[in-house]
Amino acid sequence: SLDRGEINAGAVDLRPPRSWSAAATYEHRFAGDGAIVLRAAHERISDVVDHVVRYDQGVPFDAIGNIGRGSRDTLTAETTLPLKPLGIAGARIVSSVTLTRSRVDDPVTGARRWISGDKPVTGTISLIHDLPGGAVSWGADLKMAERKREYRLDEIRTKARGFRFDAHVEYRPGPAWRLRLEAVNLTALPFAETRRKYAGARSLAAPDKTEERRTATTPTVLFTVRRAFGG
Repeated sequence: SLDRGEINAGAVDLRPPRSWSAAATYEHRFAGDGAIVLRAAHERISDVVDHVVRYDQGVPFDAIGNIGRGSRDTLTAETTLPLKPLGIAGARIVSSVTLTRSRVDDPVTGARRWISGDKPVTGTISLIHDLPGGAVSWGADLKMAERKREYRLDEIRTKARGFRFDAHVEYRPGPAWRLRLEAVNLTALPFAETRRKYAGARSLAAPDKTEERRTATTPTVLFTVRRAFGG
């Protein structure tokens, strides 16, 4: 990668990760269509796929490979909240939020850390409203900000994005037709990347440079027409 001065490579003997998992789920129904679902899960992972150290004529470089055993814990909360009790028939708020914590031994430093690419928090909150008659519906989605890290031989890279807000209106003039107007990324969410560079391997050197990149985005408006055939 010429703009970053790095090598991106994969190990030829890469094995897919294997895991044993245990999960518990609690579900509660209320107000007709309302629901709360909680799910907790624990994974014991073998052959975690992450960044490893490879050597070419004695020179170390970063690659993708298996780094041993790890674990991942997740807690997910899903809710469906009908708004009919508030006098808004056909409307509901749907949300899903997942908290994640993972651990693995860093092949460079030997310390316990997150699995590269795992996101601590992910989630979406949506408002959906089906108007009387069933031909028209509208809605809005709020996607939570996200962050993830990659642990390389000589750097720690953090990627983050902000909140994203979308909205749409959909019209169904008949069983086969669907017209949809969408406004995507109304918050013009920012993307950020921070690279904390080390003078050598992270186990032997201290951070000596930090590089930051910011990417701006713009809202987008889409209009789609769908026609189903057959059936």
